[in-house]
Amino acid sequence: MIDRKLEEIKSHMHFYRDAYRRGIKQLIFLLMLIVLLIAVIFYNVLYQALPLFYASTTAGEIVKLTSLNSPNKTSVSLIK
Repeated sequence: MIDRKLEEIKSHMHFYRDAYRRGIKQLIFLLMLIVLLIAVIFYNVLYQALPLFYASTTAGEIVKLTSLNSPNKTSVSLIK
């Protein structure tokens, strides 16, 4: 009878030990996943692609706009 109770106690100890180890493994996996997702978010924020801008002519043709290094302030350019 004592052997049976001792075996029962050991089985409970093994159950809790295994559950603890499984929980620690899951916790480590989730922490690594969180770190990976944070790294992906930082990468997306730091290396974000510049937006593309388009305009359409009066004929309906779509033209891609290009940015200039300095502002274009001449009146000839503004009239065009």
